[in-house]
Amino acid sequence: MAVNPEVFRMGYMNIYFATAVPSLAGEGPFEVGDWIISTAPTAAAAPGWVCTARGTGATATFKAMAVLAS
Repeated sequence: MAVNPEVFRMGYMNIYFATAVPSLAGEGPFEVGDWIISTAPTAAAAPGWVCTARGTGATATFKAMAVLAS
């Protein structure tokens, strides 16, 4: 998985686009509050993830956003 290098900054957080949370050592750094928006959303799946512990690649902790019912 590779995080899209195009980043949008909204105040204190960055918004990235990817198909999953970071797993590659060179990705990041990510800060608490950063978002990753899914580029491959599916029904009943999380639309993205929020960083809850800073780090790079797999050392960053992300929690799934709430799934919205249709």
